[in-house]
Amino acid sequence: MSETKEMSKRDQVLEMLKEGGHTRDEIAQKLEMSTASVSSQFTYLRWMGYYIIYDENKILSLVDQDEYEKWQAEKERNKKTKAVSTRTPEEQAEALEKTLGNQTKQLDNWREKLVKIDADMEKMPNDEELQDMQAEAQANITLLEIKMKRNKAKLESLGDDLDFDDDDDDDNGDDELL
Repeated sequence: MSETKEMSKRDQVLEMLKEGGHTRDEIAQKLEMSTASVSSQFTYLRWMGYYIIYDENKILSLVDQDEYEKWQAEKERNKKTKAVSTRTPEEQAEALEKTLGNQTKQLDNWREKLVKIDADMEKMPNDEELQDMQAEAQANITLLEIKMKRNKAKLESLGDDLDFDDDDDDDNGDDELL
């Protein structure tokens, strides 16, 4: 790649892809480009019929269209499976309890604000700014109540899982080993 100075950036990127063994960041660094510019070049190359994939280490490879489509499909399948939580039920419950605690504090704060706004509204009932603030407070209260209801339901459903796990522990008398 000695004539890189005379080659377009796209051709330089393509040459490095053909060499193999490079990541997007390495290409960007070597060609003194931003990673966003390298990604743009990848798009142009794909339009030109060059298909680029990467492995778990982000090492890039050129492949044919069929291989690219299989890789894309696999990526999509993995996205769907990644949506499932990797946390244990205990960890999920702990996170939900923390979230509910924060939401309770936020709800209390919005309710306090609403009381103050309502008091001010009695003095100035036609004040548009106060009306907007009142509407915002009411909307936030409603939103938090909905979120909390949802999170409590999730926590209850996790509670069933947690109870099942606790029963298992009691049956064999062992503490959790993991």
